[in-house]
Amino acid sequence: MVPNAIPAVITVLLFSFVWQWNDSYYVSLFLSKVKVLSTSLMDMGVSLGEPDPVFQSMLLNTGVLLTTGPLIIMYLFVQRYFVESVERTGLVG
Repeated sequence: MVPNAIPAVITVLLFSFVWQWNDSYYVSLFLSKVKVLSTSLMDMGVSLGEPDPVFQSMLLNTGVLLTTGPLIIMYLFVQRYFVESVERTGLVG
């Protein structure tokens, strides 16, 4: 039973990791003094004063890439299990 459940377990782990990675409410609630990438993304470029808008846009795009990069890399490694788990949901018996 366990070998057949591995794709479902990996899919649940993938979804829970993405949920916790993108969660900014609890990070800001419990870690108010700690600067994390998900909460400091909104303030990126504000501390620099009034820089060039192109530079500020580049900073924001870099922050978004750093935020989504680990999720994309993780999905590339577990893609096979994720697709296998979705594929097995239609099997009956």
